[in-house]
Amino acid sequence: MKKLSQFVKFDFEGFSKGKLYKVTGVEKWDDYDTKVHLGTRLKTVIAKDETPYKQKDGEMVTNLYCYSAFYLLPNLLYFRQIQ
Repeated sequence: MKKLSQFVKFDFEGFSKGKLYKVTGVEKWDDYDTKVHLGTRLKTVIAKDETPYKQKDGEMVTNLYCYSAFYLLPNLLYFRQIQ
């Protein structure tokens, strides 16, 4: 089967287990084109990562100090990892 990765659901609760997010900034979130206020963006960093990742021999995997953002909308929370 091809392109199965397009149908994988991201499990935020599973991903966040063992992690501590620290807020590094709070700002308004406006639509770039229309300037309509959409909500609030919380910039965060993963300050603790105790997630037991599946690893290959000798491989060290962590998301410690990775930046991400949480977008707060009325009745909705959206998460995005920042590269």
